Amino acid sequence: NRIGDRNAIGHNLAVTYEYLGQLAKAQAIREELYDRAIKAHDSNQQAYAMMELAIIKAKQGATDEAERDIIRKVVPLFRRTRNDPGRIAAYNTLATVYFLQKKYPEAQWFLLQAKTIADREGIVDQLPEIIFGLAEVKKQSGNSSVAIEEYKVADGLARKDNLLGMQLAIQDALGDLYHEAGNYQEAAIALRKYDALKNMLFLGTPSAAVEN
Repeated sequence: NRIGDRNAIGHNLAVTYEYLGQLAKAQAIREELYDRAIKAHDSNQQAYAMMELAIIKAKQGATDEAERDIIRKVVPLFRRTRNDPGRIAAYNTLATVYFLQKKYPEAQWFLLQAKTIADREGIVDQLPEIIFGLAEVKKQSGNSSVAIEEYKVADGLARKDNLLGMQLAIQDALGDLYHEAGNYQEAAIALRKYDALKNMLFLGTPSAAVEN
């Protein structure tokens, strides 16, 4: 329908502005999408729209407001509608807000809450992002050996779902960690995979190059 198409276009435009760092424009679109969800009396869409708006606020420094919006409004809306994938996404987003503030124990706690729900309810599509987030927290906390193992798990999930962008980020992180540990052979392998993935993303080369 036309409303759904307009919302999809708005979402894609907001994602583009966010990627380009034009956060004020992204926020304006997210606020418009949230207003539409309120007028449509759609609780799930309200929750998703507010969640996306919260991360934009956090990236602009309004982390306290972002936390309050997610904890006091988004999560209760998803609980009310019994939307477990929504709750997982909310905890993931909240972890990102804490990660932006370098509050790594809090970020890890909410990622583990998300994983608990995903494991209990058999919701596998968000697991790559959760495990990747846990690996990022371990890396930033200085726990390199655990980070490497979690990146490997995330990589397996990302490969299964063909998440090339995540695979690229994982090999970049692994290359850094292996290099810091003095494991130059594994660092070189990660770099080779990184280059192959980058070529796949931007030049369309076949995926076999990453397997070796």
